[in-house]
Amino acid sequence: MAGAPAFAAAEDAIGLAEFLAGNGEFDGGDGVELEHVEMARDDHAGADLEVLRKAYIFSAVEHKGQTRASGEPYLVHPLEVASLIADLRLDVPSVATGLLHDTVEDTLTTLEQVQSIFGGEIATLVDGVTKIGQINFTSRAERQAENFRKMIIAMARDIRVILIKLADRTHNMRTLSHLAPERQMEISQETLDVYAPLAHRLGIYWIKSELEDSSLRYLHPEVYYQLKRNVAKKRVEREEYIKHVITVLTKRLEEAGIEATVTGRFWSRLETLSKGRCGVDPRPLRVDLRVDTLQASALAVRLNGGPHPR
Repeated sequence: MAGAPAFAAAEDAIGLAEFLAGNGEFDGGDGVELEHVEMARDDHAGADLEVLRKAYIFSAVEHKGQTRASGEPYLVHPLEVASLIADLRLDVPSVATGLLHDTVEDTLTTLEQVQSIFGGEIATLVDGVTKIGQINFTSRAERQAENFRKMIIAMARDIRVILIKLADRTHNMRTLSHLAPERQMEISQETLDVYAPLAHRLGIYWIKSELEDSSLRYLHPEVYYQLKRNVAKKRVEREEYIKHVITVLTKRLEEAGIEATVTGRFWSRLETLSKGRCGVDPRPLRVDLRVDTLQASALAVRLNGGPHPR
């Protein structure tokens, strides 16, 4: 909450130029290391990554002294969000926005300060994420949730804003256990109604599945843990089945002269529940095919005569 002047002072104090050159060390004063920024550097080899180190320092200074409900330094959250954004293979401005996304909403930093330090592109992304965070989600009705999803998409002139917000919500769901039960229920319902469907529409199925499973954990804990136990019993068989399907499809595509990458996943726990398969039938499998730059997603595959695990 120090603002731009304090950030400028921090630059002088730690020798920012030297730090950005890779010769300095800085942990934000809260004991939080820079490992996620280093990961992003590895993912974007050859890019100009000074902005990431600068964004890390800025976020550390602005959030210094703040803690989350878990008691850990607040800086952990933007670092984890930036890490998820790097996992999505987004660009450097997106990762920087992950580091900065809460500075305007939760500190005294202004959007004008972000723009003056980091430029218009990052400021626009931060602004978009901030505005989505200010939407008041109150209705659980499906029609209203659909309107919220449309509103979010309309507000996000840049699709990266949606992806950054999904990363933000994913980490918030991972730390939801530290909140009061009422807030857990409220946030989980919102996640299920709005954010999981957005991830589904964008084809980011690992985020969709995680958001659905996390929501189910708090909305219907007994069902969640029963499904978790059932799934765990068949984990090895399910993994072997996925490998078998991928092997067969890859072979057939190669025989047809098609270069493709095949990945697969089983339904999330919520999908299993919605299909009435509480006993966890392991056969329904969702497969992604990537052929050149085109992707055919969410194909329901059943191999006739294939060795389905029972």
